[in-house]
Amino acid sequence: MRRLVGLYGAALGRVLSLVEEAGRMDEAFESRLCEDELVASLLALHGLHPLPFAVRVARAVEELKERLGVRLELLETSEEGALRLRISFPEEACPSSSDVLRRTVEREIVEVAPEVTRIEILGLPEAPAPVERLVSIRPLHRGTEAGR
Repeated sequence: MRRLVGLYGAALGRVLSLVEEAGRMDEAFESRLCEDELVASLLALHGLHPLPFAVRVARAVEELKERLGVRLELLETSEEGALRLRISFPEEACPSSSDVLRRTVEREIVEVAPEVTRIEILGLPEAPAPVERLVSIRPLHRGTEAGR
């Protein structure tokens, strides 16, 4: 599988080189590559995306802010792919489940920057510990024996 993915990445890189050699790689074409979600994801996956990691992450954060209606701030990006974000909610907003919000932010950022290694989101309450389900050890009906 690794060889197959490597082959696809090498072929995609070759296609981009051929486009550039033909003089067709201009700003308009590069922009179209970046705007196409599927192509942009493949380019990022293979380290071929024309936009730097930090730029792609910053754009994703801006889009998430608008779509989710929250204050989302990119505090730090590291060369190793770690991110630190801060989230806060407008006073009139009712924050949804922090776990759902965390997964949404992580999914959207990883989609545009698959090289992300870690995302830390400040301002989200910690998820509560899962409630253990209690199991009754008594028979359900009086006068019956367990196992009948």
